[in-house]
Amino acid sequence: MKKYLTYLKNNSPYQNLFLVIATIACIGAALELNIQAVVAWFCSFVIFLMFCGERDQNKWLRERLNEARMEQYPELKNELEQINSIKK
Repeated sequence: MKKYLTYLKNNSPYQNLFLVIATIACIGAALELNIQAVVAWFCSFVIFLMFCGERDQNKWLRERLNEARMEQYPELKNELEQINSIKK
């Protein structure tokens, strides 16, 4: 459960709003027994999760890359720390 809360916390408010509206629409389509709409909403959830997962992985890779740069090039340490503090 903690993983899902962290996931929602990393999203913007608009992304969370999309998830709420899409969930309501998917439930409504299921209640109407509209299988095609349920499949379409399920596909949109999968695509959304793929893009969010890619975003989180890119963030993790950038942090690892900056750590490696700081070890290899100590003179860049101050600049990279400033960039990291701006992005957070």
